[in-house]
Amino acid sequence: MSFDDKIINPKFYWHFAQSDLFWSQANRLVSGGGQPQFNANALKEVIIPIPPLAAQEEIVRILDAFTELTTELASELSARKKQYNYYRDQLLSFDEGEVEWKTLGETCDVYTGGEAPESSSMSKTPTDIYKYPIFGNGAEVYGYTDRYRIDKDAVTISSIGANTGTIYFRKAHFTPIIRLKVVIPKQEGILPRYLFHALSSIAIGSKSSSVPNMNAADVKRISIPVHSINNQERIVRILDKFDALTNSISEGLPREITLRQKQYEYYRELLLSFPKAEVDPK
Repeated sequence: MSFDDKIINPKFYWHFAQSDLFWSQANRLVSGGGQPQFNANALKEVIIPIPPLAAQEEIVRILDAFTELTTELASELSARKKQYNYYRDQLLSFDEGEVEWKTLGETCDVYTGGEAPESSSMSKTPTDIYKYPIFGNGAEVYGYTDRYRIDKDAVTISSIGANTGTIYFRKAHFTPIIRLKVVIPKQEGILPRYLFHALSSIAIGSKSSSVPNMNAADVKRISIPVHSINNQERIVRILDKFDALTNSISEGLPREITLRQKQYEYYRELLLSFPKAEVDPK
């Protein structure tokens, strides 16, 4: 699409095209059928608020500052993830005979998630009664229930579908579902957080060529290096700092990126909401 730059700043249009005002019109103009399409003719029907060029440039300056900050934070997050992976691999790489390796079958109990609780005994949001999270094979919480199956800190391994082999650390008191594998150390010689970092350093995947999946026997065959408790605590202390910075929802860079994105969206909608007398709708 080309613009008359004496009337509209292309960057102003770019920000407008992300806005609720644009998409509320676009959704009304899409063609029907099996795959709704927003074609060039429909695009021409979208009404654009066009303030004076000086106002457009100021809006672009403000909104660009937010998008640039978000981009910088995303780059920082990527760098921190690489840093975490580097230190994790360094701390968990050993010469032959330097440390004992044991299978999860030897060192841990492995459980398989069952069916989801009945809708009458769960909620999509936590309440005073339904306060225990339900986890499936993804990162998100499936819901909350009034009881739990797992009463210890654990590591979960997604065991079916595209996420097969993905590792998560889960705090005690939750219910696993949909064949999710739950791994819990059965002796005090392995720290749950160490287990999480050790498994995160291993490429875990399905051997199936059709639907990716893992059973409990597959999980029990996985081997991890078993350090002394003192060394495990040292490794956990170092890696938890990187993990909190890169992956925590409530702290670190992901939260900062989410907040900056919401800030951008708020100011975008505010700055692009003009009283009709102030703009020339095109």
